[in-house]
Amino acid sequence: MKKFFIIICTLLLFVISVKATPAHLPKESHYWVTETGPRSNPYTIIRLYDAADNQFLEILMNGYRLKTNKPAMIRRLNCLANAVDVDGATSIAALLRIETCRVSSVKKINETHIAQIR
Repeated sequence: MKKFFIIICTLLLFVISVKATPAHLPKESHYWVTETGPRSNPYTIIRLYDAADNQFLEILMNGYRLKTNKPAMIRRLNCLANAVDVDGATSIAALLRIETCRVSSVKKINETHIAQIR
């Protein structure tokens, strides 16, 4: 009787955990890719893309290597990618919580320019 009760409880927990997991995880609408240079020539380039894989923003940081392996920085980059109107160095630096002087340039990519290239 005791074994039967344990088996029933285990099966019940399994069924509840399967029902609790979402079938489809929501896909992020925007994503980011970073490129960092070596310690001898430190730089960071952040490229932001939309859901259709079109690049819409490029951020250059000369003389600074962004530590993208930290969970807090990954969350900040996700917020930056999904932010609506960030195109200035001050707003980007505020979202990433770095000094404004670290952001060397911000290049906004026009969607019409991308369409002309293809």
